Amino acid sequence: MLLAKRSSTTIAKVKKAMEEFRKADENQNGSLSLDEFMDAVRIKFGWSQEQEFPDDFVMTHWKTADANSNLQIDFREYLNWAICTEWSEHAMVPDERDRELRQISRELGLQITDLEFVRRIFDKFDEDKSDTIEENEFRVMICELTSAQASSVSPQLLKVYWNEVLKAQANHVTFHEFVGWWFQIMVR
Repeated sequence: MLLAKRSSTTIAKVKKAMEEFRKADENQNGSLSLDEFMDAVRIKFGWSQEQEFPDDFVMTHWKTADANSNLQIDFREYLNWAICTEWSEHAMVPDERDRELRQISRELGLQITDLEFVRRIFDKFDEDKSDTIEENEFRVMICELTSAQASSVSPQLLKVYWNEVLKAQANHVTFHEFVGWWFQIMVR
């Protein structure tokens, strides 16, 4: 009760944080090493062991949590970190693809619903599930997005569009590259 009061949180949240902390504290010494903290993060955010952490995520959160810089995180430090991150995007949006859409939305100033619509179409035509679109997939996808019959769209025009969206010397386009082009050139 005292910890809840000092941390301006509920007893239920303290208990939940304690449960996460104990699961991650493998050697039961009352503090978390960096590896144990990574386990605690996985537990808190519901991430699998196979899921990779975003760039600089662990070290940024480790430095925040390790308030006294002793390279160990005690329960009080963990509780403070857990409270500070409970409304973070990683906690609220556990799916990596959904977070990616939100990032693109912020970056390009687009509505998330518009991106979700284009993502569904992109995924539908990504036949090999490579998370990229090749030229043959692109042609069919453009017809669907523009509600045009494939026979009514000139192959030359589709080639021009493909060359506009294509980056570097690749033979495929990522979702991020495509939506940047789509909303800048095709949807004004």
